[in-house]
Amino acid sequence: MKKLLSIILALSLTTALISFSACDEVEYADASKDANYTQEDVAVEVAYAYYRQELQQNYSQTMSRRNINPSPEEATNQHMIFLDCSSFVNAVYYEAFGENVMPYPTLEKSPQTGNYMNYAFENLSSPDVVGAWYTADYTTEDARATLLNSVKSQLKPGDVIDYRSASAGHALIYVGDGKILHSMGNDFFESSRPESTNEGQKGKELNGTVQLIDVDTLFVKNSSNRYLFGSGKVSFCVLRPIARGLTTTKESQARMLAKGLDGEKTSNKGVNTALTRGEEVTYTLTLKNHRDLAYKNVEIKDVLDNNLTFVSGSDGVSCNGQTVTFTKEIKAGETITVSWTAKVKDTATVGAIIVSDKTTVQGVTQATIKHSVSKLSSANLQAVATKAKQYATEQKVFANPIDMVESLYKDALNLTLFDYENLSLALDDIIDIENASLKNTSLSSMVAPDLYGGQKITKLYRANKDIIRLITTENLNVGDIIIAESDDLYEGQTLPDRVVYIYVGDKQVVSCTTNANGKVKLVTMSDSQYEKEHILVTIFAYERYAVLRPSMASN
Repeated sequence: MKKLLSIILALSLTTALISFSACDEVEYADASKDANYTQEDVAVEVAYAYYRQELQQNYSQTMSRRNINPSPEEATNQHMIFLDCSSFVNAVYYEAFGENVMPYPTLEKSPQTGNYMNYAFENLSSPDVVGAWYTADYTTEDARATLLNSVKSQLKPGDVIDYRSASAGHALIYVGDGKILHSMGNDFFESSRPESTNEGQKGKELNGTVQLIDVDTLFVKNSSNRYLFGSGKVSFCVLRPIARGLTTTKESQARMLAKGLDGEKTSNKGVNTALTRGEEVTYTLTLKNHRDLAYKNVEIKDVLDNNLTFVSGSDGVSCNGQTVTFTKEIKAGETITVSWTAKVKDTATVGAIIVSDKTTVQGVTQATIKHSVSKLSSANLQAVATKAKQYATEQKVFANPIDMVESLYKDALNLTLFDYENLSLALDDIIDIENASLKNTSLSSMVAPDLYGGQKITKLYRANKDIIRLITTENLNVGDIIIAESDDLYEGQTLPDRVVYIYVGDKQVVSCTTNANGKVKLVTMSDSQYEKEHILVTIFAYERYAVLRPSMASN
């Protein structure tokens, strides 16, 4: 009897172990299967990649950025991207296929809802136009329902839905399974709409986020104010760019073999900031696997800028010359973090730009981070900040705001930066308005990486790919100078004609503006970057602006 019980117990344990092993078996992604995909699959995966970033992609700052088409990976907490509805749709297509939604260069026909609509009505017989309709032609509910049911039945993943009222419009991309993705919102501040309306967006909805909605929101009466026959709608269309026989880009091919692997690359020194020779910078990549499959041997790779030398990295990180590598299995739903530290070489040239743009995950390029090489130490810059605050305490007055900068650096460091009669002349030496680019002058060489722009550029020539998405405190060093001018109104408020800010750290600036009669003030910026009154937000309303970094000056 004891022997029989022992046999039964052994069999039970064996069965349990077999069952446990079966339950614990890891299912891996199959590269051979993932390599088989349609163009529709590519468009959908790229669209969801933007959505999964769960970051602000704001509407208001897009006028100069319709030609940028940033990748999903560029949307990080430190380096946000800003796409309105039509630019989001276009960015999806450009990332996936290297093509615009309309078959025109963006300089000729920018991605705007009005241009989408015009293209549809002008090319009704083209295979990339499913149809275009005037809502006024359908006067009864039965006629409207019949039309919408017909259009809905024809939708394919990747189709672009565009609708227009007399004054505005909206563009969305159909991603299959009755779902639509779209970029929404029209300002910086947080929306008052219910949190529950934005599925998957970290529990709250911000204007400008990419939102997932049900297709019936557009096609079923009373489902929402986005209903295609709702008040104010005058026309709508459906475009099918995939019908042009588009070819996937090298980047999107890599993305399809690494579906659901989304990275956020950051730097402990912020982005667009300055580093001194010998200073160390740490890059960190947080990578999440959104799939229900594991990945074997995921390769993370980086090629360091020639101004940097490798110092150390997380466990498993190796470096050969300038190439940093790390390989790891990533389980389904797992998030991993890997970091590597480099040091600025003693031979780095003051003013040189250190560019980190070669970080990849399975071949998918991650966010670009830039730093400038500084000649001023932290102690030097703190002296500038202390002197600036002293100016504010003493309520010093300057006839021209630019005079404050010249005086400040002279008093703090005995450094002569420049000598301009007024701020406008300084900006004339920085920005080439017609070509939307920096001039080659001693003053323009002080402009912090990519930190310049303004409405004169955006209105006259929307082509500059170097303009930063939004100036944040992550982009600023103590001692940085923001100069701007404008004669325009902003959100119904009159902007100062001329303004100078000196960043002194801790979200504070010292200001000198024409509308304050040249009196120097210490101003604390709001905690919320999304408030339209925020200093770094209002800068974009100026006709032209630049962030000067004296620490980059080589003289």
